[in-house]
Amino acid sequence: MRSETGFGLFREHFFRVTGHAVERYRQRVDPEAGEEEIKNRLFEAYKSAKKLGRHLKDGERLAGAGLVFGVVRRGCSVIITTVYGREEEYRWNRHTFRMAAKRARA
Repeated sequence: MRSETGFGLFREHFFRVTGHAVERYRQRVDPEAGEEEIKNRLFEAYKSAKKLGRHLKDGERLAGAGLVFGVVRRGCSVIITTVYGREEEYRWNRHTFRMAAKRARA
């Protein structure tokens, strides 16, 4: 029997994590994490997330709890579609790639 109360009780009805997102989390964050653990971490990250950058074609990129991930909203549902990795690494990589592209254009 579940001991959840309030918001967490309804989580499974509106919050989903794709298999692709689980796999990306394992590749980029923690290869030892189990599926339920990943879903719980992403749910906590989503609750504290803020938009990161521009709106994506089919959703948005969010950062929360030190993670960067892609989200699509379908009606009342939130679907985590991918995990880009840890926020500090993501920001460093973006900056590095932008500087390299700027040098290549010059």
